[in-house]
Amino acid sequence: MAENIIITKTDFDGDIGITQNIVNDKILKPYILQAQRFDLKQRLGDAFYQALNDNLAGAIYLTLLNGATYTNSASQSVSFRGIKIALAHYAYARYILESNATNTPFGTRVKNTDVSEAVSDKMLAQIAANHYNMAESLMNDVVTYLNDTTIINTYPIWKNQYSLTGDCNPGSRNKFIKVSRV
Repeated sequence: MAENIIITKTDFDGDIGITQNIVNDKILKPYILQAQRFDLKQRLGDAFYQALNDNLAGAIYLTLLNGATYTNSASQSVSFRGIKIALAHYAYARYILESNATNTPFGTRVKNTDVSEAVSDKMLAQIAANHYNMAESLMNDVVTYLNDTTIINTYPIWKNQYSLTGDCNPGSRNKFIKVSRV
C-alpha cells in the first residue's frame, strides 16, 4: 500500500515557528517523508509503523497521532502530545539543515541580500539538534503510553512485535547525529 503523509504544514503551527513563506505542503513533503521513514519508523518498528500509516483515521490511531490524557497503570493521570507534533519536530530538524540552500539550474546556491545574512552552519545544526531532541522526548512519551499495561492490549501489533525480545522501545536513540554541510 502507498505511504501516506501523516502531517501537513498546519501541524507545525503553534510549536514550530516556521516561516509564512512556506505556503504549501509541497516544500515540506520531502522532509516529512524522510522523518516518517527514518525517524518515526525506526521508533515504532516496521509492522507497527505500517499499521499506523494504513489506518490514520482509525480511532485507536487518532489517539496516538493527536495525543491524549490517560490513566496509567499506577492510577496517575498522564498526558502525551502524540506522534504528529513529534513528527513535525523531526521534519523541521531535517528541513532547517537545508533551508539556506536553494537548488538552481546552476547548482546549489545560498541567497544573499543586503538586508539579511545567512545563518551559520553551526547555528543551523544547533537548531536542528534542539528540534530533534524535542521530537525524541515527545516520542518517548508515546512509547511510554504504548508500553503501559493498561494500554498495550489496545495495540496488538505493538505488543506482539516486541513481546519476544522484551524490548518495547525499538530504535531508542539518546543523542542527535550531527550532520554538517561542506
